[in-house]
Amino acid sequence: MNEKALDFTRKVALTTFLSFTAITFFYLGMIVLVSGDETGGNFPMGYCFRYTIGKLFCIFLFSLCLGFLNRLPERKGKRALNRLVHLLLSFGAYFVFMILMFFSMYESDSLTSQGILVNVILFVLGYPLTLGVAALGRALFLPKEKKIHKSILD
Repeated sequence: MNEKALDFTRKVALTTFLSFTAITFFYLGMIVLVSGDETGGNFPMGYCFRYTIGKLFCIFLFSLCLGFLNRLPERKGKRALNRLVHLLLSFGAYFVFMILMFFSMYESDSLTSQGILVNVILFVLGYPLTLGVAALGRALFLPKEKKIHKSILD
């Protein structure tokens, strides 16, 4: 495999695993905060395991899409157009995997217009926040390229 393809694969894998870990951490944290013992423990362990694995699979598919989509802004061309395409495709992936599949996987009646609206608002608020945190992290932790000083007198 050539160096360019290897670098692309490494970047996609890194983005996929980072986003999967962050989103899963958020999802599991929300389960702990929101859920109580309303069910009375009536569900067998196998059902809970399949339910959680199914939800995590949706998160993984969305994270995999982000892994590929985050390579778009690196392409040559107009930066604003690349960002706009990234936003639209990210929202499309979010809508398909994190709203449609995520909520209708086991119970088809849990997908409501109010739930869709709340999740769209979460995306609209989370997208610029995520981009800002990523830019801040790059500015703080990635080494700046040292430009070779070239005298104008040479």
